[in-house]
Amino acid sequence: MPPGVVVKLRFWNGLGVNGQLVVAGTADDPVHITDRRDASVGDYSDAGDPGPGSWIGLTIADGGVAEIDHLRLRYAGASSSSPASIQVNGGGLLTLRDSVIHQGSRAGVRFNGGSLAHQLERNLIETHGSSGIELINTSGAVALIDNEVQLVSGPGINLNNVAAPVLVQGNRVLGGSGHGMLISNSGLPLPDEGEAPVIELIGNRIRAQAQDGMHIINSRVRIERNQLAENQGAGIRLSGESTSPDLFSNWVSGNAGGGIDIVDQANPLVGGTRENGNDIVGNAPFGLRSQNTQVTVLARCNWWGHPSGPSQDPENPDGQGDVILGPGSVDASPYLVESAIDALFLDRFEAQLLAQGDGC
Repeated sequence: MPPGVVVKLRFWNGLGVNGQLVVAGTADDPVHITDRRDASVGDYSDAGDPGPGSWIGLTIADGGVAEIDHLRLRYAGASSSSPASIQVNGGGLLTLRDSVIHQGSRAGVRFNGGSLAHQLERNLIETHGSSGIELINTSGAVALIDNEVQLVSGPGINLNNVAAPVLVQGNRVLGGSGHGMLISNSGLPLPDEGEAPVIELIGNRIRAQAQDGMHIINSRVRIERNQLAENQGAGIRLSGESTSPDLFSNWVSGNAGGGIDIVDQANPLVGGTRENGNDIVGNAPFGLRSQNTQVTVLARCNWWGHPSGPSQDPENPDGQGDVILGPGSVDASPYLVESAIDALFLDRFEAQLLAQGDGC
């Protein structure tokens, strides 16, 4: 499809890719795929108003290949058998860049199975009835970089039973009614194949979600240089004995369901050195809570919002920073006496660390 092409589809129509699809839109002249009633583009429209679920969507079948730049796709999601505006099945391959996926009644982009290396970069996925981006039962290396997901009804980014390395970097997730990121049963060893690489969650911004910023269940992840702020659930919630991530240089602030919540047998390393310290500030009712009574969680060299350190009974009862709760044990000393992160997440969210004389 060359620049400027407009494709309009009626209810229960969709596009399937069994061979190769190249969408060569440009910033000034994108390609549009939309409902037949959409009068905002093209020369002809049916009567009536378009809305989510007006046509099926774009499906990349097993063996199909799609390379898509500057696409504007709207109003998909008519069929439960193709539960996304863009659905990639099995051995299908998708590269999606600089595109807008808007007003879908189901998920935005969904990968179902397969072992190929997909790439989603600099896309906007908004106003969908389920997840923004889903990876289900995949085993290929996938890169999700610099995308924005907003106002979706499910998780912004949802990884379930993902076996291979996935890089989730520089994304923004905003204002959805689910978790910002839901990672479950992923990055785990495969039978007879040893350990799988971890899922990397680096430099993402997650704000104003109705549930947790990040919700990690029984998964091997790395959580570094993320901003998790003003979510109604916890900033980060960890559960399951396989969930023992490094939490380095994150900013966890203003979350109404707590900052970092450690559930079941999860055992993260939270900070640990000056270079890896997190800012855990202004969360209620706690900055960090450990419900794992089997281990002592290490949470040294973090900034808790006040030079006196976290409020922790009996270890630091005079601390005026965020509260540390049990029943599990938490070792938070020494702690930083000022912010670990300077000019927070400006310039592509890169954190600049301060030197401090606090024993770390």
